[in-house]
Amino acid sequence: MKINKEEINKEIKANFRERLEFIKFWANYVKTHKDEDWSEQQNMLINSQVN
Repeated sequence: MKINKEEINKEIKANFRERLEFIKFWANYVKTHKDEDWSEQQNMLINSQVN
């Protein structure tokens, strides 16, 4: 099986763009919602990973 470097590079770039978009989304969410709202959601996420 031959590795297609161009396809891999496209995937890497797409992944990077997707991560940046999520960071922008989350930063906006944190800015536009009360601390209690987003911190409660983060707490649920963290607790679900620990338990």
